[in-house]
Formats: sequence, C-alpha cells, structure tokens
Amino acid sequence: MIRLSGAFRFAEPRDRAIRHRQHGVPHSQFAWVEPPRNALVVKKPNDKNTTTALVRVVDMLVKQNVTPWVEPAVHWETSVGRTWSLDDDPRLDKTIDFIVCLGGDGTILWVSNLFPKAVPPVISFAMGSLGFLTAFEEESIPRAVGDVVRGDFFFTPRSRLAAHVVDARGVEEKRTYVCLNEVVIDRGASAALVDLDVNIDGSPMTKVLADGVMISTPTGSTAYSLAAGGSMVHPGVSGVLFVPICPHTLSFRPLVLPDTSVLTVRVPESARVEPVASFDGKRQRTLRRGESLVIALTSSLIASVKLNAGYVVVQNLIVIICEYLQNEFASVMAFLMATFLAGVLPTALTDAVTTGVTNLLLPKLTTALTGPVMGYHYCVYCYYYGDFCQSCFWNNDLTWMDRDWWLSPQQETYT
Repeated sequence: MIRLSGAFRFAEPRDRAIRHRQHGVPHSQFAWVEPPRNALVVKKPNDKNTTTALVRVVDMLVKQNVTPWVEPAVHWETSVGRTWSLDDDPRLDKTIDFIVCLGGDGTILWVSNLFPKAVPPVISFAMGSLGFLTAFEEESIPRAVGDVVRGDFFFTPRSRLAAHVVDARGVEEKRTYVCLNEVVIDRGASAALVDLDVNIDGSPMTKVLADGVMISTPTGSTAYSLAAGGSMVHPGVSGVLFVPICPHTLSFRPLVLPDTSVLTVRVPESARVEPVASFDGKRQRTLRRGESLVIALTSSLIASVKLNAGYVVVQNLIVIICEYLQNEFASVMAFLMATFLAGVLPTALTDAVTTGVTNLLLPKLTTALTGPVMGYHYCVYCYYYGDFCQSCFWNNDLTWMDRDWWLSPQQETYT
C-alpha cells in the first residue's frame, strides 16, 4: 500500500503474482541468550534403568553449573535434585530452562501435561517401551546434554491442542486441556454410536454418527490417528487432523484442516449416548447433552531437541554415496573422503562419520578389494541390477555397460 497526495492506494506487484510465505518449519536452530541455570529431569515411573540414568544426569548437570530439578515423587525416591511442594503452583515455565526426558513417548506426554503454557526445550532419550518421539539413545546422554547446555542444538517445533468445555447455557469452563497428540471423543463404555454436531470456525461442517471422532496434531498423526485411518503428517506441517473412528457412512473420510481452524463438537439434546472426551489418553471428561467441546491449536509449542543438523547431513551424505553411486570404486573414494571428514569435522560430527564408515562403507570396500566371484551388470539409466531393466527396455533405452571394471577378459560384457 502506497500513499499518493493524501490518499492511500494498493500497489500490485510488477509481475502481478500472488506471493505466500510458507509458515511450516521442520526444524530451527537454538541459542541461549543467557546460560541455562535450571533443568528439570523427568523419568519413566517405576523403572530401575531410568532411575539410574537420572542420578547420572543430575551429576552431569551439577558439574556444568546447572541446578537439577525433579518431580516430588522422584525426589522422595532418590533424594537428589531440587523439587517443589504439591500444594503450591510451581510455575515451572518461569523457572526451568530445559527438560531432560528419560523414558518413552508416554513420558513426553506427561511433560506436556506438566507445562500447560510455555514449554522449555525438551531433550528426550529412548528408555521406554515406545520411542517414536525420542531422538537420542541412552549412550548419547553425556554428549547430548552437553550440547544442550552449550546451546549447540536444533529443535523441531511440535504443535499442541487446547480444548475447553462450554455448557448448555453457553458458559465456558475455566479448565483448559492441553494435548500433544490428540483429543478423542468416543462412546466410552456404551455400545451405541455417538451423535455429534461439528462446526468449524462457527459454520456447520458435518454430523458425526460413528464410534467417535478424533482431533489430532501432526505429532499425533502417527499414533491413534494412524490406526484409525488418518494420514501421516510431518510435525513441520502446521495443521489439524479430523479423523472419524469407525464412521457409519463410508464417505466420511479423514481431513486435514488449516492451523487456524477452531472446531466445536457439540452433543445434541437428542443424543442417545453421552460421549467421553479423553485428552492424550490420560484425562477424561464426560460430555453431557447440550455441552460442546471447543478445540484449537495453542500458541505454546513443544521444542523437541533433535540431532545436530550437521550430524544428520554427514550421515545422509554417506548413505547417498553408498546407495546411489552403484560401484565399488566410488565406495573407495567415499571411504577416503569419510576418513578425511572424520579428521577435520568437530567431535559432535565424528560419530556420524564413524558410524557410516563402519556400517556402510567398509563392507563395500571389502568387496572392492577382494573382487566378486561373478560379474554383474547394471543399466546406465537407472542403475538397476540384473540381467535387464524392464522399465528402460519398454522405453527402448536398453543400454548396458560393464559394472566391474576389474573383470578378466574372459568374463562377459554387454555393450
């Protein structure tokens, strides 16, 4: 918009193109404004391995001048770290700088429950029965915790849902339910189908007649939502999933809605069943006839600490070299390059190079030095192994060349 002689006029781009800035962010780099002073260590309950690891993490944090905090029950069990009183509102988001999570995905959901408002960065270690959201193994605790204290890490922002109940008179309840995975509204213990009216942004959307309905985040798209037939959505995609559970009509399919959507699920007065709303599978609330549940994305994200981007790049580089350069000579070159990288890269990246060399390059290098028993050939267009490539054959691009450049003259070669 520009101003001309006291009046305002909207100016169009020269090429008359509509531009849009993508809002989805797969990962971001983090930096501390001030060194972290307090860290909360959360562990899987009733587990000896996580208890032992918690004591180790507390010692590491103390040595790095970070005050460790633990939950009251854990403090009573281990007598380590600082804690708070159950009778007080600790306002942990005002005190804690980052969170160390020792357990599985359920432990991360519990961390989300502890922080209904702002959430500090969460670094999680796979020490539970399910580790889909846990980015680090137990063996990497010293290095990973050190990187977080120094501020040398990347994180994936994971959106959360906020839901509250509105009664039949239109009065909103004060309690807000915050969920990392999903909000499920189902028939509970009843055998009858639920009857629900769903509005989106104040406009009627659909009438649900099913076992239930689910509103999920992209993080929760690989949990209950996936089992119910929903789509898998990357956590960097900002959106809301609307997934029916065993719908009465086959045309009722899962939807992906914009991140600005506000969903209102109302139980009509004529409903046969009073459904039960569950939040991340931990808290439940029965919805009476005439009540509504309002659900939307909240602005308080969870910053899930991930592997260093350089670390991932080196690992992917080695995989690409081994998988797409389909000959042993390239593997020899890759081995030499990886050896060079291991000497010049920082310590945090050396592990990636070492892992790639050991698991991917050395087997190919051994084959290159010893030589194969039989000669193999590949299609120069798609690198397909075998006698012929059917795809290129039907496209009249059947061209062959010798794959093993050290073969003896007696071995057959196609050209």
